[in-house]
Amino acid sequence: MTVRRPSSTIARVVLVVLLGIALIPFTHAPASLAIGRSQASGTAALPASATSSSEPPSVMAPGDYVEGELLVLFEPGASVALRSAVNGLQGSVKARSFRLLPSLELVRLKPGRSVAEAARAYEAMPGVVYAEPNAILHASVLPNDPRFAQLWGLKSTITGSDADIDAPEAWDVTTGSKDVVVAVIDSGIAYTHEDLAANMWVNPGEVPGNGIDDDGNGYVDDVHGWNTIANNGNPMDDNDHGTHCAGTIGGVGNNGIGVTGVDWNVSLMAVKFLDSTGNGTSVDLIEAVEYADAAGARVANCSFGTYDYVTPIYDAFAATDMLFVCSAGNDSLNMTTIGVNYNYPACFNLPQVISVGASDLYDTMAYYSNYSSTTVDVFAPGSVILSTVPAGYGLMSGTSMASPHVAGIAALLLARKPGLSAVQLKSAIMGSVDVKSALTGLCVTGGRVNARGALDSISSAPVAGADAGACDEDVYATVGVLGNDTDADGDPLTAELATGPAHGVLELAASGAATYTPDANWSGTDAFTYRAFDGDLYSQPATVTITVTPVNDAPSFTKGGDVTVDENSGAYSAGWASGVTPGPLEAEEVAFEVSAENDTLFSAEPTVSPEGVLSFTPRKDTHGSALVSVTLRDAGGLTSATETFTIEVTALEATFVSIEGADRYATAVEASKKAYPTGLDPAGAKTVVIA
Repeated sequence: MTVRRPSSTIARVVLVVLLGIALIPFTHAPASLAIGRSQASGTAALPASATSSSEPPSVMAPGDYVEGELLVLFEPGASVALRSAVNGLQGSVKARSFRLLPSLELVRLKPGRSVAEAARAYEAMPGVVYAEPNAILHASVLPNDPRFAQLWGLKSTITGSDADIDAPEAWDVTTGSKDVVVAVIDSGIAYTHEDLAANMWVNPGEVPGNGIDDDGNGYVDDVHGWNTIANNGNPMDDNDHGTHCAGTIGGVGNNGIGVTGVDWNVSLMAVKFLDSTGNGTSVDLIEAVEYADAAGARVANCSFGTYDYVTPIYDAFAATDMLFVCSAGNDSLNMTTIGVNYNYPACFNLPQVISVGASDLYDTMAYYSNYSSTTVDVFAPGSVILSTVPAGYGLMSGTSMASPHVAGIAALLLARKPGLSAVQLKSAIMGSVDVKSALTGLCVTGGRVNARGALDSISSAPVAGADAGACDEDVYATVGVLGNDTDADGDPLTAELATGPAHGVLELAASGAATYTPDANWSGTDAFTYRAFDGDLYSQPATVTITVTPVNDAPSFTKGGDVTVDENSGAYSAGWASGVTPGPLEAEEVAFEVSAENDTLFSAEPTVSPEGVLSFTPRKDTHGSALVSVTLRDAGGLTSATETFTIEVTALEATFVSIEGADRYATAVEASKKAYPTGLDPAGAKTVVIA
């Protein structure tokens, strides 16, 4: 715990570490917890693990499915023939069925077809209940470290409690980076620990153990950091405190042993200025800050304090752009009144200092934590925290355990956006807390930190721009939709279909390559929408407009049959051609071209109207047949195939009459007058036969 010290003019002010559980009484601790200091054994038990009902459900990430496959559930009564027909219409092939779900089929899509578009098309088909991707199921983004379930500050295991910092949700975005250096300014780090060694910072310019300052930085053999007390390159922890803080920040994640830190991957710089009793001097602290700053640390965890204002420490902090994450203190003090009960460096009024109080498993302030609506910025989990210690693993409590959670979040932010300044890091962390009524008025933000919220706060959603494409009727169009999209964070973008086109089929690849095929013989303007995805956030939907230009197709028609009329039956008019199609150009005029080989058969030659009506008039007293050719021509000059048919004019049968005459000639004359009152055919085509 921090110790109040009288004012002193001595240059070397002693700082006392905010030790963990061993120095804090737990008279108000929940009765259900077995609280005690644990080294390697870790005998202090946490409540039994249970899934919190307030945790959000997991969401399948885009692309977490097998490309080219779809699971289709048909209605129970759907026949094999119907299923086969549906698959055939979609260009898919059944891959397998399922004994437990007889109506379910796995189908393979035609090459290049997007799963999302195919699913929508299937669900519009008769007899289909649903169509869904063949999902690739992942274990939740939790490490396989066997004691992860005890790390309630990262993910709460208490039913009904969501007091954690949403670390697994943050790990969906990033698990940290070895490029981010966090200085643990403390009692040192057990840098050979099984759960820390792989995440220890390594000075690239130093040769271990040769007794030479290889990189010329003024420090000999500073491989993993520096010991400002002994003035050597061995910052080994002899107190447990620094190692415990380091494990919360960056215990190696997903390595199958022990615990994990907020960052699975990070570079932990050990800067030792506290001795084995947890005490250190301002001089050693200032040197620790100088070393960390020169060696490239971006974040410093400062789980220590004094109730004396030390100007040189203030000045040292102010001279860097590191973010100093400082524990608020463990004395249950209200630090709101200026200068009263102030614990430093947490109460330094500096833009690069963030002050952290401790919260408990129930998202309330830990009973021992200092608090203030003006000098404590945020709360973070600090009670019964399992982490690394030199002898293995142990439980500690205190604001010393809270600040490493925040330092770890800062490192995640830098892994995501390396260019953030200390002020920007502090703003992101404070601006993304989970506000809690139990913490309102006890810190500036009234909330407990949230790692995923902090990451989301520094991410800008991509901006998708409208696009356009064009093609001719019955020809596909290709459009690259991501070319004019932007992402302020510089993240790579993928495209996801939002709504499909109304008059065609669309295939949209994640790369943004879109292929649009219009419906047969359709022309006009169609559109679809998509969203750009940067791996974290979606853009607003953007519209892609496709203009389909009509093409002047040749006209067509269906011919009628042969026509037979009687001689002298008069004018003929009746429907003959059907299915007259002028092509896609609206209001395009068409006309039939008709020719007859035996035109002497007609007094009015055959014609066919645009509506398909055949008209002609046979010549009087004439019979015979004519082969007629018909072609349909449109205004653009294109013609249909020529069709032929026959018009047959049948002759009248001869009529026998009895006529009296003086002789055969007179009888013939009288007979011809009766048969042909208007006279005989001059060409002699008609003959009167006298029996």
